[in-house]
Amino acid sequence: MTLDRYILFLQNVDGIGDGTIRKLILNNCFKNFSPRTLEEMLAFLKQNKSCFTKKTVIDNLTLNDLKKANERCNLLENQCASLGVKYISFFNECYPPKFKMMANMKSCDFPVILFYLGNIHLLNAQKMCSIIGTRKPSPNAKSLCAAIAKKMSEKGYVVISGLAE
Repeated sequence: MTLDRYILFLQNVDGIGDGTIRKLILNNCFKNFSPRTLEEMLAFLKQNKSCFTKKTVIDNLTLNDLKKANERCNLLENQCASLGVKYISFFNECYPPKFKMMANMKSCDFPVILFYLGNIHLLNAQKMCSIIGTRKPSPNAKSLCAAIAKKMSEKGYVVISGLAE
């Protein structure tokens, strides 16, 4: 299992959020990390209890909780594969250096996982813009957004958008 998969797995454990995963990353907890079983994963999490804001989450975590998380992770991976969506974690060599720099900023919440369609290397472009909006845009908003994205692309910007509808 790759570190990317481990991070995705952790995101699917009830009570473990990106904030906790960031703490594990920043505290270098993943150095020499390679659990082969869910039992070893549970031991790893309990050894790193100090990274958890809510200590009761880790105290109450069971092997059954990890099995459920693994099932959710498998389902998510299958859904991504069927849509052509890929993912990388903070540890992946393709993870954009600009995003890694955010990890050095104490107040910045860098993404621990990036889901993407297309060329991940475009996130290293000098000129980028992002489209942020609602999950249920009006037809007028969709049209306006498409026109803006097209103009920005024609001007040499890489246009980044979330994967909402």
